[in-house]
Amino acid sequence: MSDERQDELKAEEYIPPSWLQEAFAQSGTSPEFLRRCEESALSVLALTKLRREREKLGFVQVAFSAYVQGLAKLTGALLEPLLSRRGIVSLEECKNSGSLARLARELGFSDREASALLKVQVVEQSGLAPFPMVVAARKPAVPSDPLTECELTLESLAGSLPSEIVRELRSVDEGVRGAYVAES
Repeated sequence: MSDERQDELKAEEYIPPSWLQEAFAQSGTSPEFLRRCEESALSVLALTKLRREREKLGFVQVAFSAYVQGLAKLTGALLEPLLSRRGIVSLEECKNSGSLARLARELGFSDREASALLKVQVVEQSGLAPFPMVVAARKPAVPSDPLTECELTLESLAGSLPSEIVRELRSVDEGVRGAYVAES
C-alpha cells in the first residue's frame, strides 16, 4: 500500500502533535471550538474521499442515499460529520431536496446526475420496485448511456405515479435548480 494511501486511511485517527495540543491549550480555546474544528476537518476529509471515489465510479442508477452510502463504505469515510455540517440528519429521511442537491454538487455530480439520483430515491421510497429492476423491465429500444436511460425511465414512470409523488419529483427539480444556479 502506498504511503499516501496509508496516510489517508490514518487521517481519521489523527492525533495532533503535542506542540499543537499545547498551543491550543495555552490559547484558551474552548473545547466547543476544538470540537467544531475536528468536525470540520472530518467533514472535509470525508468530502474529499467521496468525491475522488465518485469521479472513478461515474453514474450508477441507484437512489442518491444508496450511492453516497456506497461511496462511504468503499472509502471508509465517515458520513456523520459531513451530513451534520450540512444540517442533514439522514440521507434517506431528508425531504429537503435543496440540501441534498447542494451535497450532490459538492460531491461532484452534474445537475442532471443529481436530479436523476434524487428522483430515483423518491420513486423507490414510494414503494415501487428497486429502480434497477424498473429499468431492466423497461428494456429501452435503443441502448443509451446509464444517465440518459435513467432519465427516460423516470420520464416514462411519471404518468403512472400518484400525484403526490409527481409533486415530489417536481420539488427535486426545483431543489437541484436552486443548488446548481446558486453555484453559477
